Amino acid sequence: MKSLKNSAPAVGPAATEKLSLSETNLPEGFAVFNLPDGHRVRMRTTNGLERLNKEFKRRTRVATLFPNPDSCQRLVSALLAEQDEEWMTAKTT
Repeated sequence: MKSLKNSAPAVGPAATEKLSLSETNLPEGFAVFNLPDGHRVRMRTTNGLERLNKEFKRRTRVATLFPNPDSCQRLVSALLAEQDEEWMTAKTT
């Protein structure tokens, strides 16, 4: 981050705010690199989460009407358990 601070005078005052935003947000963007290799492969994009949300939507449309909140929670819990099992048994490399 020292290089960003040093380059602020060179780029001018208009870019100083952008450099400041980069300075605060870049560490969050690179946080994925602190994860173990096996997790990093899955966490670098939101594709898995989007796929899981689509699966929730598909399965809950089939049920259409839940008799109580617990039945919906059981369905979602089963889907999450299934996803967890897939992640644990899948090859990560």
